[in-house]
Amino acid sequence: IVTMESQMSLEIETKQKTIESKDSQIALGESLLIEKDSTIERLKVKLKKLQHQLHFLHWKKVADMPMAPSRPQSVLIHNKVFVASRINSHDVLKYDTSSGQWSVLPSCPVEYFGIGQLSGKLITVGGGYKQATIFTSAIRGIIGDLYVYNGMTQLWEKSIPPMPTPRAYPTVVTYRSSIAVCGGYGGERVVEVFNSIISQ
Repeated sequence: IVTMESQMSLEIETKQKTIESKDSQIALGESLLIEKDSTIERLKVKLKKLQHQLHFLHWKKVADMPMAPSRPQSVLIHNKVFVASRINSHDVLKYDTSSGQWSVLPSCPVEYFGIGQLSGKLITVGGGYKQATIFTSAIRGIIGDLYVYNGMTQLWEKSIPPMPTPRAYPTVVTYRSSIAVCGGYGGERVVEVFNSIISQ
């Protein structure tokens, strides 16, 4: 009887070990499946990023502009591209990269301005007014004003102090919270910087 009980105990113990071994194998298999799924998801994310990058590695024609800017200048703000003429125009065009559509903003109060962006807002810098006669087509009233476009009200606002040096069609460069205004008619060699945080 004792021998039979010992054999039964041994068989039970063996079966328990077998079950534990199978449970361990199942757990290991589940862990490997989870790790595999995680690896697949990471690869999918990498593939999506690669596809996104490849999308920009070739030329693609988009919708034509509604008008042809003269000596165009442009700036990118978020997913919008703004294009304006350097001369003879109050117009600013906006291209929405999401919808692929162009639109025309309300006319800027001046012409001959430079465009840029500050704190995510479209700005025009400097400018003047055309004085055309039968003898000349000169710029008059060169200014140092900056206009900020308010997308909510669709108005151009003077919310930034004017530049010390009035000028027309300057080059505008944005770096973080500052803009640098370089050259332009009336300020050919002048570079001035405005910091929006300290407002000077």
